[in-house]
Amino acid sequence: MSAPRMSEPRVVSTGRDQVGESPAWDPATQALYWVDIEGRQVHRLDRASAQQQTWNLPERVGCIALTAAHCDGLITPNGLAFSPDDSILYFSDSHPSVQKVWAFDFDLAQGRLGAGREFLDMTQMPGRPDGAAVDVDVEGCHWICGNDAGLVHRFSPAGALLSSHPVPVAKPSMCAFGGPQLDTLLVTSICPAGVAGGLCGAVFAFDAGVRGRAEPRFSRFPSVGA
Repeated sequence: MSAPRMSEPRVVSTGRDQVGESPAWDPATQALYWVDIEGRQVHRLDRASAQQQTWNLPERVGCIALTAAHCDGLITPNGLAFSPDDSILYFSDSHPSVQKVWAFDFDLAQGRLGAGREFLDMTQMPGRPDGAAVDVDVEGCHWICGNDAGLVHRFSPAGALLSSHPVPVAKPSMCAFGGPQLDTLLVTSICPAGVAGGLCGAVFAFDAGVRGRAEPRFSRFPSVGA
């Protein structure tokens, strides 16, 4: 078999990377993405215009991968949580101009999102939607931090507000279930720039009266024999 005829290599990027890595071609947009690990950058080169875009990152990135869009137009995606049977995926947009939570049908075996619907519109409620968790008692209720309002809300699976629990700071950020029986709600908080002292930035715990689910463990590698 004869060797393929290759052209002479030509430079297509506009800069020089310290450690260029992970080239990924996107057929849909006809663009090349790659990273500079030590330069802490992600690059995009458009084939048609030959224009290169560069995004600076706060830390090194080793590789990138193309992904399909789970929902478009998000500004501050947040509050990822699953129903007890993993059939529903919840997430929110915390941005002041949005403040909504959506629920999507979820196929765990395929890792695929199905039909979505608006679960909560918090624009007229106290606090922006932030981090969330789901309990496993009864039907599986949705707990979500009301950032800027000092509250953690609990909603039914149908989206009805069941209760609101005060936290002694203005900006609770994320909640999770813990403790020996997984019936303690643990809440982190934010200390805004320029604010010092007090309890902002502390982690809080209170007896929830219901149990949550254990946090699943993540593995970078598939199980042997899977």
